[in-house]
Amino acid sequence: MTPQRATSAATLLCGRPRSCWPTRLCPDDQADLVHAVEVHRSADEVAGENEVALCGAIVQVLGTPWPADAAPCPRCGELTA
Repeated sequence: MTPQRATSAATLLCGRPRSCWPTRLCPDDQADLVHAVEVHRSADEVAGENEVALCGAIVQVLGTPWPADAAPCPRCGELTA
């Protein structure tokens, strides 16, 4: 089981855009960053799924908890602070 950081009734997991996705789904300047994804299901259920990050980018959920020390998307970082 993956440890998770819970915020109210949701959990914050990491997500990254797939390299083959067009920039309209995730701008180039955010493509290499870690994004925060708020989920209401277990990490096992959503890992590998496509979800909308807090900043609005479409990302693939990694199933790992949102790390405080990652190089996050600036907007996701603001929204999780």
